[in-house]
Amino acid sequence: MKKTLALTLLLTASAAHGNGDIYMGASIGKAKGDETLVSLNQRIVAANIDGAVGVFDTVRDTYSLTVGGDVNDWLALEMAYTDLGDVDVRFYGNGTSVNALINNLKGIKALTAEGYSMRLRASMPIIDGIDVYGRLGAFIWQADYVIHGDGGRLEVDESGSDWDWAIGSSYRFHPRWSAKFEWGQYELDDAVGAVSLGLLYHFESQ
Repeated sequence: MKKTLALTLLLTASAAHGNGDIYMGASIGKAKGDETLVSLNQRIVAANIDGAVGVFDTVRDTYSLTVGGDVNDWLALEMAYTDLGDVDVRFYGNGTSVNALINNLKGIKALTAEGYSMRLRASMPIIDGIDVYGRLGAFIWQADYVIHGDGGRLEVDESGSDWDWAIGSSYRFHPRWSAKFEWGQYELDDAVGAVSLGLLYHFESQ
């Protein structure tokens, strides 16, 4: 709460200093990692586990909440919360082989995470009301995994910080509202890409 309040005050001060806008909004979309059934099964073989990945939902729902403020006419500072969605990976083994080596499975997973980003966003108008932009930020993430076996389970908590970046376009269809389309990437152990649509509310009318 203290960090969120401090960021809100920082954004307000930045916007006021630059005579700019403060905005907030939400996005929904789809995310997909670099993993495949083939790559996950290769990692199982490399770990000498007598099993295989049988089901893997590679595409999942994602959402993001954003608050931002203009620093000047083309640069903005943003903070966002992003959830890259839930992944279901099912392991199959012969007899009790998966349970016997369940601790080894914690390194074999499909990547997903949730966390906070601090970003810089640079934009450029192309025609009246339509901008293109790029953003770059630091993604502080946490991932929780539960690995199930026949009679056993393992809970794994991981965290870290990596880069996230995106390119997109926004359309100011109302003095206080804009829509955006964005393609982004989150650099975890492997890359997770996300495509999203969002709405932003602007406190400074245009």
